[in-house]
Amino acid sequence: MVESWVFGGNDPAIGFGLNHLPYTAFVDEGSGQRRLGVGIGACVLDLAVIADLLPESVQNAIREPYLNAPMSLGPERWAELRGALQFLLSRENRDRKVLESALLPVKGLRLETPCAIGNYTDFYASRDHARRVGELFRPDKPLLENYDWVPIAYHGRASSIVASGAEVRRPMGQMRSEGQPRFGPTERLDYELELGYFVGVENKLGEPVPIVSAETQLFGVSLLNDWSARDVQQWESQPLGPFLGKKFCTTV
Repeated sequence: MVESWVFGGNDPAIGFGLNHLPYTAFVDEGSGQRRLGVGIGACVLDLAVIADLLPESVQNAIREPYLNAPMSLGPERWAELRGALQFLLSRENRDRKVLESALLPVKGLRLETPCAIGNYTDFYASRDHARRVGELFRPDKPLLENYDWVPIAYHGRASSIVASGAEVRRPMGQMRSEGQPRFGPTERLDYELELGYFVGVENKLGEPVPIVSAETQLFGVSLLNDWSARDVQQWESQPLGPFLGKKFCTTV
């Protein structure tokens, strides 16, 4: 395993190592500028500062404030960028002067959602999860017959996606009650830990992506908290699916 010179190893208790260089977008509290970075150790490497050290094919994209530009370059450019970063941050690289000036302690930064998200889809990818949710509406038949044959999903509200640490306001909604339904703050606020996939390469409208090519469209993954107001969701979700009970917040 190649070691990083930033903290002398790849101990996960210390921070991110060379085999896991997560991309991020951050705001420097001093300048107020938004830039792209990569997590290494307990620091963030400012990519705009070292852009000239990276492959020419990615330099312009990496200077953008959002990951959308480098994400759109495709898997060959992604591999070039990651390989260059791994070398620059490894002990094999002896020229560290510029890199040292580009390493910023993560504690002094405000991390933000790394890309501009125009759309997202929430899938029932876990059979156990789908069964538990289905029991809210159909205790006798939580999984419908289509579950084993077609991806079950709904489109979410992309504008409510926020970065970790953002405040989550308890949502208001209509809930089941004896007689008429009642309106008020949810009493069953919940979240699910999920895996988010970031699609990097777009396809033209109407042109499908063959399943054998799906992996080449995916830029990366992140952890995700899918927030829910379960009592609101249970009342309003049939027959069309989630609305107010699911649209108020998603955390990456």
